[in-house]
Amino acid sequence: MAAQVQPIKPMTEEEKKKVTSPSQTWDNEFALKVTVADYEESERYLAKFHQQRFRSADEMYTAWVTPKVWEGTKMPRASLGVFLGLQQVHSILPVELGAIFSETPFFDGEPIGNTQYQTVRDAIRIMSKQLREAKVRQVFNECLTEAKIYGNGPFELGYDLGTMFRPEAVRKDIPILGSVEHPLFGRITGVTGKNTVYSEKLMERKVNRPYLENVSIKDFFIDPNAASPVVQHPSCRYAGVRKLVPIDNILALQNSPGFKIPPKAVLLELAEQKQATEGDNSKRALEAYLGGSWEPSMDTTADPGGKRIEIIRYATRDRMVWVAGRKLAIFNRPNPYGFINFFSFWHVAVPGRFYAMGVMDLTENEQRLQEEIINGKVDWLALSLNPSTIKRTGVRIPQSQLRRRPGGNMETPNPAEDILREQMPDPPQQADQEIAASEIRAQKVTGVSDVAALGVVGQGNSANRTATGINAQGSATGRRLQYLVENDEDAVIEPMLEAWARLNQKFMDVEQAQLDFPGVDILAVKNASTRFILRASAKMQSRQWILQTFPQLAQTILNPAFLDQIARGYGMKPDLLKIGEIIWDATGMREKGGNLFIPLSAEEKRAMNQPSAEDNLKMQMQRERIEGQADIAEEGHSAKLMQIAVERISDGLAQEGDTESEDAAD
Repeated sequence: MAAQVQPIKPMTEEEKKKVTSPSQTWDNEFALKVTVADYEESERYLAKFHQQRFRSADEMYTAWVTPKVWEGTKMPRASLGVFLGLQQVHSILPVELGAIFSETPFFDGEPIGNTQYQTVRDAIRIMSKQLREAKVRQVFNECLTEAKIYGNGPFELGYDLGTMFRPEAVRKDIPILGSVEHPLFGRITGVTGKNTVYSEKLMERKVNRPYLENVSIKDFFIDPNAASPVVQHPSCRYAGVRKLVPIDNILALQNSPGFKIPPKAVLLELAEQKQATEGDNSKRALEAYLGGSWEPSMDTTADPGGKRIEIIRYATRDRMVWVAGRKLAIFNRPNPYGFINFFSFWHVAVPGRFYAMGVMDLTENEQRLQEEIINGKVDWLALSLNPSTIKRTGVRIPQSQLRRRPGGNMETPNPAEDILREQMPDPPQQADQEIAASEIRAQKVTGVSDVAALGVVGQGNSANRTATGINAQGSATGRRLQYLVENDEDAVIEPMLEAWARLNQKFMDVEQAQLDFPGVDILAVKNASTRFILRASAKMQSRQWILQTFPQLAQTILNPAFLDQIARGYGMKPDLLKIGEIIWDATGMREKGGNLFIPLSAEEKRAMNQPSAEDNLKMQMQRERIEGQADIAEEGHSAKLMQIAVERISDGLAQEGDTESEDAAD
């Protein structure tokens, strides 16, 4: 006999008046009633006010346009979609994600109180590894995409405690049999003397780490009275998610603390009784916009273990409840985390409400306008290429002959008067101008200009006439995107990192962590007080400033006169390596396979010490000049000596002449 799951009973008058304090526990029946009642209330609110908005956003994102036909016919009219919203979304996402994950790790920490800096670095090392394993960038990408499309992008943070099995290599020497030569029996089958390594064993390993999971906004529910897009806001009483989970995954929780899993027969019965929600209808509509057909609540496997059950995960700051099929509470415990373990990105907040506006909400009117203008122009072109035929009343011409085609002909007594072709007026000249104006209006709303997002200059904007105007537009876009990143940092990522650290402090297994992180004082990390921070928005601002001002700044810093002045006056010189690092960081480039600056080799150093060819030429010319001067000096000295010699010889001859004259006189 099939198991019978009892339907949920309505709350009694006594239960409606009973106030349970946070320190008191809920019995399973009361927890079931509260969870289902709160979920259905938030589901009604979501279905009434936001699911239709989500479907409209899907229409915009996929550029789906309702097919139209010419009145009174089955001939299709132009139904072209315009991807204005998608263009804006995928112009913002690369900048936002690139700013958040601009470095590895993408976050930093500061010690609080007596915590040491080394302990903070160890905590960052542990969390960085855990975040990589949790696929943090992929989760953030999915959530931010939903935030841009629908306004909010929620995700769940939890801690995974359990076991996993994976094959690991086990070395076993197994002799290899083959044909061997026996001294008595000849060739026989025996041991060849060679061994092989056989590895196949499932090893059990503890799972002890936080996890992140994207939550579709169509399945997420929250207290309708929540007055802020921050889930942890005091006005938010509860939040949760509704998911369809395979029976296999539910059975895997049998040995987990706090879970009460019913028999398999009950689970199969719950799988057959699940009901579709408005969120499922929104998902089905999105598939239809893409040209497909899909029923989210229908199981697509014949394996009974793959049949899915509706699981509602409900959380307040004090309690956590899991309900299966809206009929059984399979988990009912005080909240082990101490906080609502859901977080959410958003795009444009609506004051006093959780649900924010996405890019599709901001650009819907402009996209619809552009679609109407473009499709109207295409319809006009179709009528111009294939104008209507007008014939005089009473003229009998078969309809097949009136249709235009190559080589066609028709008979009429008076063609000039009996048959006319409709003359289409000229197309409106302002259509393209209206589209350009619509583009500019959309960019003003989203803050993403053509210059910053697409690398092209749009039309109709006087700021595009000068380089200064284009730079101003790029800078304004950067400031608005920086504002989005600041919101991500302050209200989502930093609180999430602090919650992550708290989960590690509460649940992390010291022995397992010591094996995974040798040399780290795990106890010190568990007892640390750390403030986690992101500097993505500050880096965006500094990069924009550097990219705009560095060319002029570099001309000043590297000016020879400036270098000489700071060297003589202050005994200093610029750090070229630091300047290179600033350029490297400002351009957003990352080192791959090496550094931007590397040491000189020994050969290069010797070559640097050798004079250049120009210096060698100057030195040779100097030597030749010196040698020439020496030769000239030597020649002048020799001439002077010759002159002295001649003068002395002349004096000697003159003295001998005088002596001879005196002797003759005597």
